[in-house]
Amino acid sequence: MRRTARSVVACVMAGALALGCTSAGGVARDDVQVRVIDAQGNITGPMCTELPVLWGAQVEEELAVADVFVVRVVATSRGVELSITGEGLSTEQLYEISLDELRDDGVDDIPISTPARAYTVTVQSGCSG
Repeated sequence: MRRTARSVVACVMAGALALGCTSAGGVARDDVQVRVIDAQGNITGPMCTELPVLWGAQVEEELAVADVFVVRVVATSRGVELSITGEGLSTEQLYEISLDELRDDGVDDIPISTPARAYTVTVQSGCSG
């Protein structure tokens, strides 16, 4: 079946409307912000990651914290997988955060303890810079 340019444009527009376009003409996007605070109040980050809108796409970013551990974010159109790894940690810590949890600010702070220091990883929807 051969499609004309008009039918292709109509299909693209219908798909864009189904995905929830913004009034500015783009697709609505979600962001996740991750930052780490140590016991003295020192902040690492924030790291802002934009969730992709295409099904199956993913964005990966890492935030290194004082050469002690790494917070890795894998963002998809359905949510975020957060892993925390490092030599000072007994095991890798893995957290799965759905898009609904992220949008509802339903993500608790994550305490991290190393032999030298305590940290708190905060995860929130949107990016404040």
